Amino acid sequence: MTLFGGKDSDIKSKDEEEWKIVLHQLSSETKSYEQAVKSKDANGTEQHSREVISLMRRAAEVHPEPKTREKFRHNADTWEKGDTRTRKRMIHPLLQGLGIILIAPLALAGVGIFAAGAVVYGSGKLLVGLGDVITLGQLRRYTCGTFWE
Repeated sequence: MTLFGGKDSDIKSKDEEEWKIVLHQLSSETKSYEQAVKSKDANGTEQHSREVISLMRRAAEVHPEPKTREKFRHNADTWEKGDTRTRKRMIHPLLQGLGIILIAPLALAGVGIFAAGAVVYGSGKLLVGLGDVITLGQLRRYTCGTFWE
């Protein structure tokens, strides 16, 4: 129990939800910044740049691990002080890291579903084999001469 009567797991899940939301926003804002740079929109570039900095700092506030918080603060400061070339070098690793963080749970879920399907398929094949053994299905079909007539 916490000081305000809730469970610690409730707080943890809320923080995790907020962390995921901030990461999604940061990913989309970084892509918007990249498109603004490509279209040579100076106002859009500055607006998206300020939003990226704000979201990086928000991510630093939300994350519970001190090393990750410091890394996001450092990235926000580097982004703020950097020029277009520095920001461009930061975009690819940032998006790649965000992609890994956001896609990993989906990949694990896919592997779990595939494994469950393999278990169900294997169980079905086992039951078919047991059914043939119990009823002498294969033997009876060949000896009676009525092979699926």
